[in-house]
Amino acid sequence: MFHVLTHQGGADFLLHPDIPALTLDRGSLRLGNTPVHTAHFGGDRITWVQEAPGRFTSGHLYVCEGGLSVRGALFIGRSPADAEQRAIYGTVVKPAIYNTRITTTTHPVGTDLHDIPEAEWTEGLPLEISYTVGMDESLPKPQVSLAGEDITDETTWKIDDKGRTVLQLVLSSDTCDFTSEESDFYKRATLAFDMYQPQPQGEGAVAELCSQSSAADGQVRLWQAIPQAGQVVATPPSTELSATEVSAVASELNVAELMQILPDDSVDERSKSLLIRNMKWAMGQDGTEKKWLETFFAQEPPVIDDQQQDLIKKSLPWYQNELTKAYLTQCFNQYKGPNEPTVRLSDEQAKKLTGYFKSGLAQSKDFTAQQQGIFTTAFIEAKPRLQDYISDGGKKWAKNLFDTLTEPQHFVLMVNCIYGAEGDPAALAPLKNFATLLATLEPDAEIAKDYYSRVLQGVLERGVPEGKLDDSDIFSDWIRPALAELLRQAADGEIPLPDGLLKNDALALYEALLKGSAGISAALGALGLAVKDLVLRKQFAELEQRFNEGALPEEYTRWAEANPKLAGFLSKAVKFFLIAGWSVGTALLITSLVRGDWKKMSDQERAQVVLSAVRLTIAGIKVVPEIVNGAISLTLKIWNGFKQAFFAKDLQMLMGDVVASALPAEVELTDFAKIAAENIDDILSAGGEVIGESSAFARLFTKANLAKFLKGLSVAAAVAAVGLSMWKLIKDIQDHGSVTDIVFDSLNLAITCLLAAVAVAEIFITSAILSVAGPVLALAGLILAIVQLFVAKPKNPLDEFMENVGVPFADGLPKPKPTPALAVAR
Repeated sequence: MFHVLTHQGGADFLLHPDIPALTLDRGSLRLGNTPVHTAHFGGDRITWVQEAPGRFTSGHLYVCEGGLSVRGALFIGRSPADAEQRAIYGTVVKPAIYNTRITTTTHPVGTDLHDIPEAEWTEGLPLEISYTVGMDESLPKPQVSLAGEDITDETTWKIDDKGRTVLQLVLSSDTCDFTSEESDFYKRATLAFDMYQPQPQGEGAVAELCSQSSAADGQVRLWQAIPQAGQVVATPPSTELSATEVSAVASELNVAELMQILPDDSVDERSKSLLIRNMKWAMGQDGTEKKWLETFFAQEPPVIDDQQQDLIKKSLPWYQNELTKAYLTQCFNQYKGPNEPTVRLSDEQAKKLTGYFKSGLAQSKDFTAQQQGIFTTAFIEAKPRLQDYISDGGKKWAKNLFDTLTEPQHFVLMVNCIYGAEGDPAALAPLKNFATLLATLEPDAEIAKDYYSRVLQGVLERGVPEGKLDDSDIFSDWIRPALAELLRQAADGEIPLPDGLLKNDALALYEALLKGSAGISAALGALGLAVKDLVLRKQFAELEQRFNEGALPEEYTRWAEANPKLAGFLSKAVKFFLIAGWSVGTALLITSLVRGDWKKMSDQERAQVVLSAVRLTIAGIKVVPEIVNGAISLTLKIWNGFKQAFFAKDLQMLMGDVVASALPAEVELTDFAKIAAENIDDILSAGGEVIGESSAFARLFTKANLAKFLKGLSVAAAVAAVGLSMWKLIKDIQDHGSVTDIVFDSLNLAITCLLAAVAVAEIFITSAILSVAGPVLALAGLILAIVQLFVAKPKNPLDEFMENVGVPFADGLPKPKPTPALAVAR
């Protein structure tokens, strides 16, 4: 059971008033009390479209955090036309305040608390489980308080073998010392909640109290948590629907239904099947290979339509000279069984063939071209409803879907799911699936590419508040012009002036900053060195505090004494440092990705990026003007609201302008992903204990945040290669043209490129697509046994193939290049 929180605008997630829970039970789905008979369950998602007279609902949910949450969108209305869209976050842990009770004495571990007499219970510490959006987060996180003390950082959550959600708390000795002396805190304890109950109670044990010098071995105090009265959300009246009353197809075409038509295993299986079918047809066009088809498959060339024939003919030599030979060689080399070949590849030859399947095949332009045509056919055949949208104007529906996906509520969930995954390839499934759908609706893939680029840009912007800007060069070369432009905009009335700073004073400071006169660049550099290894918000809060207390670095103090007027202006403008830092953080993350070392950029190039980033920041300021009051005065609401502002559609467009300004003059914005992938390749390939430690990003993040950011970024950039390593896709892009050709024409690259070499034999032999171990060779074995009675045994046809075709083919392949390992933070 997932308790539903709904995004209501801003940064708030609240309990859903109409649908308190989504319940999954043995392959069924219920929205509140309404059954969903049309739900489709994938490995990582649930989708449905269900329409009954006067009632319509559809949704797509992705399972995250190991099953602890779901994220996605829900559409509810009387019909598809009036269905309201709601971004939702479902959590297995229900927000509630619990009264607890604890046994007065200890009992053996495993004792059933229901066997304990009432007289042995006493009042326990009150427990509160809530959800909050933190200073540097955009999705709710569970928050746990015990007796009013926030112990969130010392709690963990897991699912036990009974399917219950378990809260574990392990308090440090310092925390025990800090907690109230009036209540004996629980140092080590667990509570398990059965989330299939409408008002789940917690049942568990306290293994150790803070007052204990040591825990009693095998003995615990039993602990029970009961939701306080008055918190019960009224259960909506039952709206039972029978399966015969509902339809899985909407009565009219609509985005709510279109969002559920996503590629799944059926599309993947069909795509693989079509690739092998086309290979067999290609074999039939060559005299020698037609005999292989008859001998090894016991088949004639398949009958296919003219359109597919035309597609195959574009790559006929590739099918005949590469795919067929590589495919049969790999299968025969790994085949063990009746009439297995005695001729095998050497270890070196086998490694070459493995390298071919892992990289060479996937890098082929012919493979890409074939996948483009095959996948669209497979998608439509597996999801015939999709053809209705294509026939009604595929590009029109791609644009409608794009508009929905880039609405802030969806965009925030998508970016955060990827960013928070820290390199988990499963996190890119939603992005990959929607990009695939967009590219199928609009084969030119311009809309799909735009969507991918926006999400990648969103991941960059998501990393800004977790970065740091404590480098003297950053302050002198980047903060200085950003602060100057913000002051100019304030003087022009675009944003509020800092308190106490007059317009003319702001313009005077602007001139000095812009020109870098009077030694102001060096003074700013000294400020940068004074605030070390803090994330952006804390860094500038400390800088403001240093100004307030007069605790400024000596070099800056000497400059201020020599330039009292400018120093006075700057002390009043210090609250602008936070928004200047945000602008610079955005500019530097983008330039680090697309240009590498920003020191190679000219002053004019840096200025262009800074101006674009400041325009983006000013758009955010207009949404949340309180941000100009500085870092010290920040509240959680202001900070989260400001971060959220950058996911709005108009700010997404402005983010694209920043990217365009950072790219070299000869590079088009449409090549952003290609350039980004090339630079990530260099970063991930570099040695060291932490990924990216030798890159420009290392100057922008602490070690822990650097690994987190780059892992999330690598997932975003690997959108088209789920299951493959990041550098695989990058090599494809580097070797073969634009991101459209590689990323969106081969969206199922990882699944349809025959995977790794070992998987090839498993896929094709066990599925009986190739009948080497099936009835044909069983019959061949019988014939050979009979022949042995009369004549000498004929040569094994597998040996003949391996000797004359397989071994020479593998021997002629290049040696595989070493694959870099993805280092992690230590």
